[in-house]
Amino acid sequence: MKTFRASRNTLALSISVTLSCPVALAQESGFALEEIVVTATRREQSMQDVAVSITALSGEQLEKLKFFEFEDMAAATPGLSMTSTAREPGVIAVRGIGFAPNSSAPPAVDVYLNELPIDAVYAFTSIYDIQQMELLRGPQGTLRGRPSPAGAVTMTTRRPDLGEVGGSVSGSFSDADAQNYQGALNVPIVKDTLALRVAGVKNTNEGPGGELLDGDEPEVDDEGLRATVLFQPTDELGFLLTHHYMDR
Repeated sequence: MKTFRASRNTLALSISVTLSCPVALAQESGFALEEIVVTATRREQSMQDVAVSITALSGEQLEKLKFFEFEDMAAATPGLSMTSTAREPGVIAVRGIGFAPNSSAPPAVDVYLNELPIDAVYAFTSIYDIQQMELLRGPQGTLRGRPSPAGAVTMTTRRPDLGEVGGSVSGSFSDADAQNYQGALNVPIVKDTLALRVAGVKNTNEGPGGELLDGDEPEVDDEGLRATVLFQPTDELGFLLTHHYMDR
């Protein structure tokens, strides 16, 4: 009997209609300063124009820091704590305010994937092909409809590129028997109008440590696949359909 190992199959389907907003560059003394664009108010805005305490990590930063799992975000985010154990899975706290998922109480911190609220327990999986992750501190009920008095964590996946075929493949290894393989492929179906992006991940590591009752060491094994279709009939209007599957 194995009491430590758990298996979950999660399936999320989200559809969003978005209005495009160009990213501006500030020019001063011959230097270009790129703005940090966030979606804390459910629309794209410069981080300097949003009256909310935010920490944002771009996809490039996540790749440089080698963040492969959801809880890795806490290492680079002040005031954020994330833990997930067999006894208490999916515990998130902001500024010391958290909640116990096993208590069935409403979460103090909500988690959103492409603006779709998901259970914190299911968020603790491998992250891949991420465009941006944000921590929003403070109550979020006004804009998002759910109280989340301590804050919210949002994840935005990469959108398809309507103009060019592209992709990426990466692999990482460690001496702790950890392996992470990721890949993504972008294909425009109708140039400047319709495109498809497919991404996947396979991640294994030693897990939280300790031994099972039969003496085996626990392991974490994640396999995920995501397919995203972008339909952009005009410059101002776009439809994004995402199918996300993760098995842990």
